[in-house]
Amino acid sequence: MKFPSFDRGLARTVLFSVAVVAFIIGVYETLLTNDIMRNYVFFMVSIICLLVYRRLKIAEQEAAPAAPEPKRKTTKPKGKGRR
Repeated sequence: MKFPSFDRGLARTVLFSVAVVAFIIGVYETLLTNDIMRNYVFFMVSIICLLVYRRLKIAEQEAAPAAPEPKRKTTKPKGKGRR
């Protein structure tokens, strides 16, 4: 049985969504209970998701082949002739 390939774009979308939701829940609960230490887990989940999201994004950029730069025609500026 062949497993489907890992879709990094979908994984990055899910990680970013989980990070945003965890941060919003953490802020909401902190405002309700006025105690940030009880909601420390929400903020840590958010930060961990953002770190993994960033790592997947960097790995995807490294894996993509760099496109060769087009060669530019170099022209010398035409200077004024001597009089």
